Amino acid sequence: MSQTTKHFLAHVRKSHDGSFAIHELAEHLQAVATLAGRFGESFGCSDWAHLVGLWHDLGKYSSAFQNYIARGSGFDPKTHIEGGEGYVNHS
Repeated sequence: MSQTTKHFLAHVRKSHDGSFAIHELAEHLQAVATLAGRFGESFGCSDWAHLVGLWHDLGKYSSAFQNYIARGSGFDPKTHIEGGEGYVNHS
């Protein structure tokens, strides 16, 4: 039995050559958490800042947002977006 891994998108943009540059959500959250933790050191809140960085985009794991970003970017134009196209709250 093969095992598939679901990739969650944080950002997608189409390159000039027509390919897609994908920033996966887990990678995005880790990078923001690391940077936020560094900034938090200056006022003694590195751990809290790191945690806030990890959590700042958790809503992007929702299927509504994943469908929105896949379709809106053109990455997967066949994706169904419940309620039509437009902004999806990812807070």
